[in-house]
Amino acid sequence: MGQILKAFSAIANSIFSTHYGFLRYILVSSLLSLLIIFGLTYGGHELTEKIGQYMVDMIPGEWKHTEVVVNILSWLIAIILLFLLVKHIVLIVLSPVLSHIVASMLGESVEKSPSMIQSITRAIKVNGHFIVKEIGLTILFFGLSFLPVVGFLGLICLFAVQFYYAGCGLFDYYLELKYNFADTLVKCRQNKWAAMLIGAFFMIGLVIPFVGVIIAPYFGVRAAVSYFKES
Repeated sequence: MGQILKAFSAIANSIFSTHYGFLRYILVSSLLSLLIIFGLTYGGHELTEKIGQYMVDMIPGEWKHTEVVVNILSWLIAIILLFLLVKHIVLIVLSPVLSHIVASMLGESVEKSPSMIQSITRAIKVNGHFIVKEIGLTILFFGLSFLPVVGFLGLICLFAVQFYYAGCGLFDYYLELKYNFADTLVKCRQNKWAAMLIGAFFMIGLVIPFVGVIIAPYFGVRAAVSYFKES
């Protein structure tokens, strides 16, 4: 319960407290976000075509002529994959900017904050680890969601996994200044309820049309830092 209350307090603090470099962040992240949106749009289209062709090659007989079914299934698979990856892609691409915001909030000097290469390398390592774990758990809970009785529980767990790893990705911008990779994973597990709430806050913001991909990382990482400052 303590984690949940602190997480709600941190989210409120991220929205209403003094903002560190918000205008500069918006300018930089807007350009990076345009690249993200273009890359995801192009990548999603290419991924859908490749999945569709693969499914056509795998499906025997008269099913091969059912183009509508194949298109629907390929789009569904592509959407699920993008849903899994988009938050991690955003956190990796914006990692140098978000690391700078965290250092500013903590009063760290430029010399002590991670360099651009260090931020990107750490973000790739951490988020890559989370993606592997997340895919395995998502497949498990997605399968459970189709079973009677436990299906609803599987669906809840499916969203909880997405929120948890999104929150852990945000936590790392604070934790990278104080802990190594292994200790970071431990701290994330110790603060799992807060990670879920802050991750949910981030992902809900992420789906806001046009501006979500710009503002959600900023407010999400501020909430993560505020949470640990209050702990």
